Order: sequence, then C-alpha cells, then structure tokens
Amino acid sequence: MKLTKLLASTLICVTVLCSPGTLADTDKTQQILCLAKNIYFEARGEPHQGKLAVGQVTLNRTKHWQFRGSVCSVVYQPRQFSWTLKPALIRDYRAWREALELAHDMVTGKLVLEGFDALYFHTKQIKPKWKKHKKAVTVIGNHVFYK
Repeated sequence: MKLTKLLASTLICVTVLCSPGTLADTDKTQQILCLAKNIYFEARGEPHQGKLAVGQVTLNRTKHWQFRGSVCSVVYQPRQFSWTLKPALIRDYRAWREALELAHDMVTGKLVLEGFDALYFHTKQIKPKWKKHKKAVTVIGNHVFYK
C-alpha cells in the first residue's frame, strides 16, 4: 500500500467524520486510519517519541487479553479515548500527515517501540483514579505511561 494512496484516501476523513467502516478500502487501511486518528487526537502536540508511545500503547492493547481486537476496536472501545466521545475534526494537516506516516509504519511493522509495554496513559494535567492501580513506566512530553 502506498502512503500517497493512503493520504489521498484520507481526504474523505477530513471532510466527513470518519469512524470504522466509513472508508471503503482494505482492512489494513482502516487500521492505519484508526491508529493515525488516535495518535493525532491524543498526541498531536507531543514530541515524536510521545506520538510513537501513544501509537504503541494502542497496538499493545490489540494483543492484551483485557482489550484484544483490531486497532479500530481498541480505539473505539467505550470510555478509553475521550476524543471518540465527540465529533473530532482534523485541522492541522501537517500533524495529520505525520500521524498517518507513523501509523502506516507501525501497522505494517516497519516501526515498533521494542520493550515498550505500556497499556495506559494520561496527560499530566489529569489525575485518573485508575493510576494508583498501575505501575508508571515513563513520562514522555505531557503524557505519563503505565502498565
């Protein structure tokens, strides 16, 4: 799958709200789009490593018994990512392109954060109740990551 084809395909997502099943393309394209949206909406202003970490958390969840499933099912699992609860529009096209490129490389296996086993994260500004039951792994940019 060529990245330029994927970028062109996402114009539909920019003009209409994308959710799983909106873009009639391959399953892999759907998974890339779901991961790209999660990276974009959760880590748009973060450093490169922070974006990779958010993407890796999403992928880690696809293999974990508690979440298990496709990237899209993990992203749209109820109450996991706040941006999925309201209409979310892509406005920063440079950040969107970067998120797409990262998602493409991560879904196709070209890019993996080896040994990064975090399953949860939150911004430093919030104090979720669940964090006391998790082990902090690292802080990257404005996010704290846990397993």
